Amino acid sequence: MAGHVVVLAGAGGNGGGGIACARHLHNRGFDVAIVLDRAAAALTGAPAAQLAILAAAGLAPADPGEAPGLVHGADLVVDALIGYSLAGAPRGRTAELIELCNTSARRVLSLDVPSGLDATTGEAPGLVVQPNRTLTLALPKTGLARAR
Repeated sequence: MAGHVVVLAGAGGNGGGGIACARHLHNRGFDVAIVLDRAAAALTGAPAAQLAILAAAGLAPADPGEAPGLVHGADLVVDALIGYSLAGAPRGRTAELIELCNTSARRVLSLDVPSGLDATTGEAPGLVVQPNRTLTLALPKTGLARAR
């Protein structure tokens, strides 16, 4: 199967969804890399559970230093850094990955809401991913209609 996909995943439910996305793509033959916004050992809840399942499927997170080359070379970057858990401007490694995504990715798909955008108000208190498309499920994200 053609296509190199990089999933950028955070520590919340959105990150858990991104890690599950990476697993499903990997299981279907896609060349997938996953870049976390923190050390794997720092994950809890859904992201930690999804990462354990992903490891059983034979895929481990990439070294953070590989992120620039991976994002630049990807056919698609899946943004799963921040969803509803946005609390102020993205900081640290998360902000770095958003900036990398915006400057180096060819095509970006955001899961639920672009990272850095408030799902309810549409406000962006800092950096926000600029996706080509956004895939949402479940509850309406009223902020998407107000953004831009």
